Amino acid sequence: MVRPFVTAAVAIAPFPSAFDNTPGPSSVYSVRLSDGLMLQTNGAQMIFTDALQKAEPAMAALATAIENVIPKLQSNAETYAAAVIPAKQRDEIERSVVPLYRRALYAGVERIEKNAKSTAKFETPPPVKDAVLDQAVRDEFRPLTKAEKLKALRDWPIESIYAVHRVGREAFGLSADEYEAALNRIRAANLTASDNLKTAFVKRPTLNDPIAFGSDENAIEDYVQAALVTWANQREMIDDMRTELKQVVQFTSVVCEMPLKDAWTLLSGETDA
Repeated sequence: MVRPFVTAAVAIAPFPSAFDNTPGPSSVYSVRLSDGLMLQTNGAQMIFTDALQKAEPAMAALATAIENVIPKLQSNAETYAAAVIPAKQRDEIERSVVPLYRRALYAGVERIEKNAKSTAKFETPPPVKDAVLDQAVRDEFRPLTKAEKLKALRDWPIESIYAVHRVGREAFGLSADEYEAALNRIRAANLTASDNLKTAFVKRPTLNDPIAFGSDENAIEDYVQAALVTWANQREMIDDMRTELKQVVQFTSVVCEMPLKDAWTLLSGETDA
């Protein structure tokens, strides 16, 4: 993938003449982009975005560690015989990158847990008012095509969405991404009905209405929409973390000339690939 706005690159010298002078899998270099850092080998490319580094310190530390270790990796590739290079690269990755990688893994899990906790209390449907009607809604929903289900989740009344939600998306063969529209409607409805918001956003006396009373529905709606955007941004950032952490595994696999599952075990300490 070609990225625009390259501002600087670390030049890489060819292998010494004593060895194959063609850069091999262990040859690595970094390129500073306008929106992040790209690390490149002959067989893998990895990009750390500035936005994610600013939002998550653990990812910034990991990116810095990898950028700083590149000269050593390249020195190994230029200095040692081909048979020795993989072990040397592995030692360097283990010493300089692994601790920061595991810290980033922990930070990612923390973010997932925090985001889930902040949204979960707004994803619970209210008590069932009419069990027969609830079941009738599900019976109507179940035979719909996938496209019809997704449209229903966007358009049906919120009480019908509650009925579907009470048995869970898995019962209808919907993925988490496909079900997100329904969850957003439930979150918005529950957040809007929150007593805390009604207390926090009350109408204030104004020139036009000196005796204003009750909840400020416009302010509540603005708050709800802002909360939905914040949660969506958090989910997007978590997805970006997942992508970049997987890229580090691929990068390590190429640099150390090892299978992906072994690179994952080296970086994470986990044996289940």
